[in-house]
Amino acid sequence: TIRTNAFIAPNLEEITFQENCNINIELDAFHDCKNITAIKWPRVVRWIVDGKFGDQTVPGSRPPIPNIDENAFQECCMDIATFCKRYSYLCQLWGWIVKRELKHSQSILVPSNSSQNNVYDCLCNNDIDMLKHVCKLVPPPPNDLLDTIIYDLHSYDCILR
Repeated sequence: TIRTNAFIAPNLEEITFQENCNINIELDAFHDCKNITAIKWPRVVRWIVDGKFGDQTVPGSRPPIPNIDENAFQECCMDIATFCKRYSYLCQLWGWIVKRELKHSQSILVPSNSSQNNVYDCLCNNDIDMLKHVCKLVPPPPNDLLDTIIYDLHSYDCILR
C-alpha cells in the first residue's frame, strides 16, 4: 500500500511498479510530484485500460485487480491524472463483475423442471448503480468489460428487487 502523501517529491520523474505486485495506491499518494512523466504499470493495469483484461483472463481465476485511487496522482501531469481516474472507474466495474462471477460460480443450479435449467439472480441496488456507471462512463468502457457484463446478465435471468 502506498499511503496518502507517501511521496512528496517534486523531482520524481519516473515510477516503475513490479510486474506481479498487487498494488494499492491511496488518495494523493504522490503529492506535489509534478515532474512525473512516465509510469510503468503492471500488466493487469494496462490490460484493464486497454480493454484486454477480459480476453487475457478467465472467470474464476482472474488475477487480483490493483487498486489506484482516482486522485492518487492528481497533482501530476494531466495525462497521468486522467489515466488514473479512468483506471479507477474501470477497476471498480471489473471488481463488481468479478464478485458477480464468483457468486455465480458458487451457486447451485436448481432446475425448475426437468426440461429447464434457469438460474435466477436478483439485481440489488449496488448492481443497478454499477450498471448506471457503465452507461455514464465517457469514453465508454472497453468492449471486453461490456462483453463480460452482458454475458453475466444473459447467463442469469435477472430479477429486479
